[in-house]
Amino acid sequence: MSLAFAAACATSEPPPAGAVPVAEDGGLEAMPVPAPGAPLPDSGTDATPDAPSEPFAVWRQREPIYELYIRHFSPSGDFKGVEAKLAELKALGIGIVWLLPVHEIGSITPANGGEGIDAPHGNPYAVKSYERLNSEYGTDADLKSLVAKAHSLGMHVIIDWVPNHTAWDSSLIAAHPDWYARENGAVKGVAGFPWIAQLDWSKAALREYMIGAMEAFTKKFDVDGYRIDFAHAMPVPFFAELRTRLEKIKPVFMLAESGDVGFHPAFDMTYDWNVYPLLGDVAWGAKPVSAIDDALLHTQLVPYAPMPDALVMRMTYNHDDNGKFTLADRYRGGIKTFAVLSSLLPGKPLVFDGQEVGMNVFDGTSVRPSINLGHAGLKGSNSLINSFNGFSSRRISHYRLRMGIPHDENSA
Repeated sequence: MSLAFAAACATSEPPPAGAVPVAEDGGLEAMPVPAPGAPLPDSGTDATPDAPSEPFAVWRQREPIYELYIRHFSPSGDFKGVEAKLAELKALGIGIVWLLPVHEIGSITPANGGEGIDAPHGNPYAVKSYERLNSEYGTDADLKSLVAKAHSLGMHVIIDWVPNHTAWDSSLIAAHPDWYARENGAVKGVAGFPWIAQLDWSKAALREYMIGAMEAFTKKFDVDGYRIDFAHAMPVPFFAELRTRLEKIKPVFMLAESGDVGFHPAFDMTYDWNVYPLLGDVAWGAKPVSAIDDALLHTQLVPYAPMPDALVMRMTYNHDDNGKFTLADRYRGGIKTFAVLSSLLPGKPLVFDGQEVGMNVFDGTSVRPSINLGHAGLKGSNSLINSFNGFSSRRISHYRLRMGIPHDENSA
């Protein structure tokens, strides 16, 4: 999560709102906060489980992950727009689609003073309700359809869940004021991010509520896992309990926004905050190539030796860097080389929203939509499509080598 990302939220017009109750004043109709563990309000039945046939133990290890911001990914900026392009991501070799937060967005202007950064359509990391989707993206049925389509293609969908904090206008503040951290009697903002309200994770009732909300969401939409925002600021024992409960429903892939090895095995994957920052320095000659080897030794091979199944997410860009640099500048024209390298390092490679088509994000003065709204025909000098087209065969070969499976020339 970043202030730059908040700015990016303001760069495109929203699609028509979906079928969500609207109050007389034009706002969303108030809905009660469910009791801990209660099901989400539903416009229909739970999604029919349609899990991909590939075993969880296989796809968690080998499938590349694609991070996308729903509003920017397609001309319509909604769930249907993502669903329509899943086959294109599949063709790149992508196996896991990570949707940035899909919940109803609240105000990001601090209620307890200070300057807010409210963008026209809000910041998806300021969640107003864990029980309702962002109506700009579509309906419950639309998200269910997106997940079902992904499963039919042998792909998987994980949701960016934001449990550490809420928007200032979340109904939880009024319904459960004791669930929030306090300072001088007032609800605290998150350190460094005063536009969101900090929850108090010492509260057992809060922990049970959040697990219940995620259980209900998993059952309702049949998603395949979660990326947990701000996980580094939350207690690991909570995530261990969360995983146990979710896996009573189905196997789930869990990604922590943390680079701490201690988040395994509650999580399948953590962030690479060690090698990733070095790649640009190596590209510019500020660091020798051996710096990558040193970082891999001390932050991967040694600490992860007792846990060979633990994964680290490799990347050349992610949404927290949105607007900070262009790929061409950061990697001195060598982004294709570093993209291939990141796909072969131990762990799992990430492709950021639109990166495969040159990622039209930052022009030096302003943040722009992160994709050229359609992949077809975008084969220019900045396109990485050819570099990423080998993802599937590279990852399968890497998986076979790791698992000691003989090479089969007749398979992918």
